[in-house]
Amino acid sequence: MSLFCRLNTHIKRNFPIHPSEKGILIYLVKTNEEKTPNTVAKFFNVTKAMSTNMVTSLLSKGFIQKRQSKEDKHSYILVHTKNSI
Repeated sequence: MSLFCRLNTHIKRNFPIHPSEKGILIYLVKTNEEKTPNTVAKFFNVTKAMSTNMVTSLLSKGFIQKRQSKEDKHSYILVHTKNSI
């Protein structure tokens, strides 16, 4: 998935998000397990800080939402919105 995003970086399009953020959206839409910023970081092999920055950007643009985890009240789950599909 990250290879797909890197291969499409040379194509100039008017997308409001970065290629790495596209990868997160694809991951959120296509996987069934609960996703957190930590699982995103592990999947894409990036730091938690980098994952958090991309998640914050997608949150501010309305492409994802965060919901509090039922198991761990300190953690939250990432959920894609209608805007991301």
